[in-house]
Amino acid sequence: MTNEEFNAYMKKRFDEILQLREQKAKEYTKDNAFENFISASKFLEESPEKVAFFYVTKHIISIKDALFKGVGEDKLREKVSDIIVYMLLIEAMALTKGADKKIPQNEDKPKAFMAL
Repeated sequence: MTNEEFNAYMKKRFDEILQLREQKAKEYTKDNAFENFISASKFLEESPEKVAFFYVTKHIISIKDALFKGVGEDKLREKVSDIIVYMLLIEAMALTKGADKKIPQNEDKPKAFMAL
């Protein structure tokens, strides 16, 4: 694949990802793109960015499994699209400091939370 072909592929995929994000936003949020992460952050006592990171980890593991076990083309595209959206959400939350205050750290969290 040439650089020109790859750039065209990226543009096509970004258009698809934006459409997917718009569809999912209708299902998951009202007006605030960070809404679900803020809600989960209060429940988990973590920052919205960390919650999004935990969510994206599931998709990364799915891709790892797909590479070793094989998966359909559509499923691979879906997981990659979700990861791109999550990473952009994480970036936006980090750059704007989220739409909510950071939640105080809790020493009684599971070790997976404490590692971050």
